[in-house]
Amino acid sequence: MQVQVKASFYQSFGGINFMEEYYRRMGIENLLTEHVGLRSLLAVYSYSDIIKSLYYMFAIGGDVLDDLNTLNKQVQDRPQLNICSPDTVEYAFKELVKPTVVHTTGKGVKHQINEHTGFNKILAALCLRGKILNTTDVYTMDYDGHITENSKADNAVNYKGTESYYPVIASINKLPIYMQNRNGNTPESYQQPDVINKSFGQCESLGIKVGKFRTDACCYEKKTVEFLESKLIKYYIRAEMNAGLRIALEDETEWQTVELGYKKVDVCSIQEKLFGSDEYRRVVAYRYKAKGQLTIDDVGTGYRYYVL
Repeated sequence: MQVQVKASFYQSFGGINFMEEYYRRMGIENLLTEHVGLRSLLAVYSYSDIIKSLYYMFAIGGDVLDDLNTLNKQVQDRPQLNICSPDTVEYAFKELVKPTVVHTTGKGVKHQINEHTGFNKILAALCLRGKILNTTDVYTMDYDGHITENSKADNAVNYKGTESYYPVIASINKLPIYMQNRNGNTPESYQQPDVINKSFGQCESLGIKVGKFRTDACCYEKKTVEFLESKLIKYYIRAEMNAGLRIALEDETEWQTVELGYKKVDVCSIQEKLFGSDEYRRVVAYRYKAKGQLTIDDVGTGYRYYVL
């Protein structure tokens, strides 16, 4: 066997070349420019180049900006990739910073909210451009908050007692389509109808149809429910158990046994007045026999209840 040594350079991350071709074919550069804008005419790198550099850095397993230097060495024979330096990312992203809005309640609690309209539009637009969402199907939107613990100067203590941000995210098929960043002490329910309305509005502007809304007990509020009903959106919201609901469920006799997640439970559907309103709303509940140490709520019937 004859071995020949060549002086030419070989990439360790050749797959990026295929990603670059796909990136250009999809027109992502124009999409980013449309929603984020242009940099100075004297700038060597566009916002698209900078965001793409971060994307490729994560693709090769990087997790800090210094990994861009490693990436740059590996693609030195492909200057058209326009991989920027860590310093460029830092000062370019400072150009994109949006002011944080501070709301102070009557009790002196400060809520800090920050959102970037351009990046929010990109989230949903990328899903359409990549054909992972379309304008013909009718989707279910999920809404939830995500604790992101950190040691930044502008964080706050969340309900778990740790320092964090607490962004709320609207998603479809686990794909984020709208995000609003908040500090840790701002609950998911704060200005909730406004955030949900913006999420729906963004989808409507792109032709994405939302017919259902799904979330946990953070949205179990009268204003949120009435807003969803005004938009004719079918909603699935985890309800907070209260005395009225518990009495109604304990008095219910038409329970059916089904298998839920490989576990046998009893389910029922009833009509109840919620939020102090005279209007009836559908309540779906399931129960199972509580085992081990009973809580004060389990003592009456021995059942544990969960309600939508």
